Amino acid sequence: MKKLFVLCITFFSNIFSGTSDTSAPDPLTDEHEIERKKAATALLELHNLYISTGEAKKPMVISLPDMAKMADLSEERTASVFLEFKEEGLIQMEKSGILILKRSKLKKIARQSILTR
Repeated sequence: MKKLFVLCITFFSNIFSGTSDTSAPDPLTDEHEIERKKAATALLELHNLYISTGEAKKPMVISLPDMAKMADLSEERTASVFLEFKEEGLIQMEKSGILILKRSKLKKIARQSILTR
């Protein structure tokens, strides 16, 4: 049985409503793949930080601006990529936080090289 990791992240309401940025890059571009890699890496780093402090089972709360800074992305792009992860079944987003459903796939995205397409 796979463990589910809970990270509570406070986002603006539009990320939960299913709306996304209309200026989103084409999903087939290198830029978009880099954004996905950055977002997955930031999410996994946040989880690892909680594990290292012995609080892996406690909900983690972080603002969208802080998450965007951690991922080195705009708030809009961070929200959009997280919405994609939700649609792909990698994470579950609720108003109270995020549940990582497929950690191994997030790790694969984080390690993915744009040159190996």
